[in-house]
Amino acid sequence: MGTQLEADVSLGSFLSGGLDSASVTGFAQEARRRSGGGIQSFTVRFGTPDFDESGRARATARDLGTHHQEIDGQQLRFDRQFMDQFIDALGEPFGDTSALAVYLLCQATRPHVKVALSGDGGDELFFGYSGMRKQQWARHFNFLPRSLRRMVGAATAGRSGTVARRLGKYAHLSLLDAPGLIIDWSRRWEWTVLGRLLADNVFDDLFPDPDQPFPEVRAMIGNGDRGGFLEQQGRFHMLVDLPCDNLQKVDRMSMAHGLEVRVPMLSNVMLEFAGHLPVSMRKRGQRTKEPLRTIAETLAPTLARPAAKRGFGFPLEAWLRDDLARHWREWELTSRLAEIGFVTTEVDRLVEQYSGPVQDGYRTQALAGGLFDLMLLALWTERQGIRL
Repeated sequence: MGTQLEADVSLGSFLSGGLDSASVTGFAQEARRRSGGGIQSFTVRFGTPDFDESGRARATARDLGTHHQEIDGQQLRFDRQFMDQFIDALGEPFGDTSALAVYLLCQATRPHVKVALSGDGGDELFFGYSGMRKQQWARHFNFLPRSLRRMVGAATAGRSGTVARRLGKYAHLSLLDAPGLIIDWSRRWEWTVLGRLLADNVFDDLFPDPDQPFPEVRAMIGNGDRGGFLEQQGRFHMLVDLPCDNLQKVDRMSMAHGLEVRVPMLSNVMLEFAGHLPVSMRKRGQRTKEPLRTIAETLAPTLARPAAKRGFGFPLEAWLRDDLARHWREWELTSRLAEIGFVTTEVDRLVEQYSGPVQDGYRTQALAGGLFDLMLLALWTERQGIRL
């Protein structure tokens, strides 16, 4: 940690309610205390309970003894001026909506410090993503006859409710090979929806083999020669998800505000340690993400109390709800999307569906994410002058 703290300027740390940022912040605080100083920590407070970890972060900060500051996540405005600034900061269409939360965090942190530490990389090194376990559950469906799994998928298609949705998803995933399962778990759009949204020639050009899409990603996932499915999951997160999503998001949002962000979890020392750590030592009974979990709980006893893993998300649906339809019309986004190969009737149908009464919270949130993807794409292509 010592080298990560070397700076001629003020330095702080991002702190959520999770193990990774608490470990990084805790070790940084201990190191600074030895020299008579301390660390400033920063977190975002949202008014939506499903996304708000500020209470747990506040308690963790008390355990660690940091000078803690909370940022009001409801101050982010949804208008054209902000969207243009956000797209310029991204540099390209980018589908991870948590970039909004990171933008806000970096914007509010920069007036206080010029360097911030982040916990990025912990989930990748210590297999902390809950999705990894759920993917493994889907593979357990393989003991059922393939025809039965197809029947379950067909019977639950389009059904609302958590049980039906999960049964259908796991049945579908179990029909795929390992790379296909990992890729399918991570994508945001259903193939049937994309097929309706994109003109036939555009869809065929983008996905010449829909049964095995994204061949470059499949190659990076590999065949799991040495470590089986867990190795393939780890390769996806380390070689695809981490550099192409998480690190890119933090890099673009921080540099937009002149803030340097460092990731101690991905230092050479930590990468070497994790590389030699047997898989069997990363889980103890029902306790995952070891030995990081034990270390973090020693630094901050608050973390020993059970809490749902939220990640650093953004309450997109609540942010979009009141203004999306109006902005969509005023910014003429459907026409913009038509110029790059989208079917206008299908685009308008999704906007109308989102603007109606909320009948299924899960599907409404997913639709909000999809429409935000389309909005970013439309505004970015407009700014770039791109047409097909």
